[in-house]
Amino acid sequence: MERLLEICQRTVEMAVASGADEAEVFGGAGRNIDVQLQKNDLHIAKSVSSEGLGIRIFCERGLGFAFVNSLTQEAVSDAVAEAIAIAKASPPDEHNGLPDPMPTPPREGICDPRAEELGVEFAVERAVDMLRAARDLDPRVTVDMGELAVQTGRKAIASSRGTLAAEEESTFFCLIMGMAREGDVVSSFDYQAQSSRHASGIDPAETGR
Repeated sequence: MERLLEICQRTVEMAVASGADEAEVFGGAGRNIDVQLQKNDLHIAKSVSSEGLGIRIFCERGLGFAFVNSLTQEAVSDAVAEAIAIAKASPPDEHNGLPDPMPTPPREGICDPRAEELGVEFAVERAVDMLRAARDLDPRVTVDMGELAVQTGRKAIASSRGTLAAEEESTFFCLIMGMAREGDVVSSFDYQAQSSRHASGIDPAETGR
């Protein structure tokens, strides 16, 4: 989180040094692990990470904005130059400008400190626990689909007015849906789901049962 906040601060400094009257940078980075079940089996497991900066610039009350999904110095520098060029070409508006800093008290309990350490293997194990619990409950149970996801995210913001804040969050989610089948008789669908900010807040096996 500290790295992302530092990048936002440096980008604000770069923008002001490059001619911006005011600058604000919002950074985001995250990872999404997703395991899917289909037809009584493990279907797919994947992990996707992303990061980026949104850069807002004011030049003589003209507004410019650019987004970059790479945090390399070259990519960020190009995005700053683009936002400044747009701001200088935009018509001025007397209401354009950044707000003064406001208190940003932290939101407690929104991030599991172990979340970043829990990878695809953890998610697959928990998804399989959920599938087995459902299948072991009754031989007539058929799992149509299921999902277990682990999401982590970091956000940071910095501005030339002095705004400076950052936070981390995590989400753990599991879902299972299925039916019972006996011969030609098929029950209606049923599903169960749980979600929590902490890994200990969900019980995939219990969800499967």
